[in-house]
Formats: sequence, structure tokens, C-alpha cells
Amino acid sequence: VIAGTIDAAVHSTKDLPPANRWRDGLTIACHIGPRADPCDVLVGSYSSFAELPRGARVGSASIRRQAQLLSHRPDVKVVNLRGNVQARLAALENGDVDALILAAAGLDRLGSGNSHGRRIDMPKYHKVPVENMMPGAAQGIVCVTCRADDNDALSLLHRIDNKEARIAATAERALL
Repeated sequence: VIAGTIDAAVHSTKDLPPANRWRDGLTIACHIGPRADPCDVLVGSYSSFAELPRGARVGSASIRRQAQLLSHRPDVKVVNLRGNVQARLAALENGDVDALILAAAGLDRLGSGNSHGRRIDMPKYHKVPVENMMPGAAQGIVCVTCRADDNDALSLLHRIDNKEARIAATAERALL
């Protein structure tokens, strides 16, 4: 976007750094709504943190998720899994981990069809209650960034802005 190769980029808003760590010249042009489920999910054959066996290996690349899991279950081993969701699901299927913690919104989007329109078979997963795991700021909200001085892109993207998603994302990201 900054280089001008593309005019805009689509992001999961939770993955954007706080505004004070942005490159100059970028802005969030719109929030695409409505917001998807903001909760995290436990993926695999266990329906709750309590059901995980002692010493279970739980995959998550998120420090927020790791810290909250360990506050409930200090006996589990957190495995820092990086890569796309498909790679993380493969780690579960291959037995590298006993369970995963992922964003419900990402799994829901992935399960509804990939870039070729084909539905992906999804493993079992269970919503983690917010009492056990607070969702990330702006989790479940998709946004589009563009150059702050690109008035044409800004004008077009403002037309599809979802007010409720924008208000929620702005309020939650203000705490970062």
C-alpha cells in the first residue's frame, strides 16, 4: 500500500498494531461489517480448558491467549504455532498438539469457503467463554487500510464502512 503497488489491503483488525506503531501515511479507511463472533475457540476433541488432560500441548501464537490459558491451566504446555490457520490445523491433525486456540471468526470464514469457493472440512471446536478468555481488541472485525492521502480510495471505501463495527473497533483499539 505504501509503495503504491496496491491501493488498499484487507485485514483482521485484531492483527493491526496500535496506531502509535503504524507507518506514517496509512489509515483504516473502513470497517466491513457486521462483526463476526469475537470469541476464541478451543479446537480439537476437548470441549473446555477443564477437559484438557494434565500436560496437554495447546497450540497458539497469541501471547494474549497463552497467558489467559496458563492462568486457568498452568499445567498445560503452550506450543507457539506460527503460520496460517490451515498449517495450525495440520499440526493438530498430525498430533503435534492436543488442541488449538483460535479466533472463532477466522474459523467461521475459513469454513464458509476458501479463495476458490470450496468449503473446507472443519474439525470440532468449542467456544471459550469470555469469563475464561477475553477476546482480543477488535477481534471479529475486518477492515481495509489505504494511504491517508488517497482521496479516491478513501471516498470509495467510506461508502462501505459499517458504523457499528467502526465504533467497536475504535473503542477497543483505544485501549491498546
